[in-house]
Amino acid sequence: MLRKMIALGLLLLTSVAMRGQNSGIDSTAVWNRLLENTELANTLDALGREVKAQVLEQMPLLSKVTVGELDDSIRTIGRQYLDEHVMPLLKQHFTLDDAIEINAFYQTVAGSKLKEVQQGLSTQMTNNLHQYSTRLNQAVTEILQRAANTPSGQPDN
Repeated sequence: MLRKMIALGLLLLTSVAMRGQNSGIDSTAVWNRLLENTELANTLDALGREVKAQVLEQMPLLSKVTVGELDDSIRTIGRQYLDEHVMPLLKQHFTLDDAIEINAFYQTVAGSKLKEVQQGLSTQMTNNLHQYSTRLNQAVTEILQRAANTPSGQPDN
């Protein structure tokens, strides 16, 4: 426990000492590392793989050239999306110093663990959200159907 506290303290001290001293740092590499650490790039890659799998399922006899073009297109569009939409959004909410600190966190034991499980957590939460949405939709539909069957001006007792 003491070693963890010391390591975290050193990490924080290093982070504070580096704050404002980023002139020699490759900011593009820092932001790209943040995309990797937060799994944003991997999530986008997974979506591209899913699209490719669906295309290949529907058209299993595509030529290797067409599959290659599909791969290139998925990779290019994914990178453009990251550069044009995700990166500006991150930069809107985080400074370069913040990105460095977040990347440093991902080098800790807890950060490594988070990186390991966050894709699975995200998938589970999305599935749970879908279940929640379905249940909520059913409940709202039932309530509205009962209300529609109640004569106007009559209490719903």
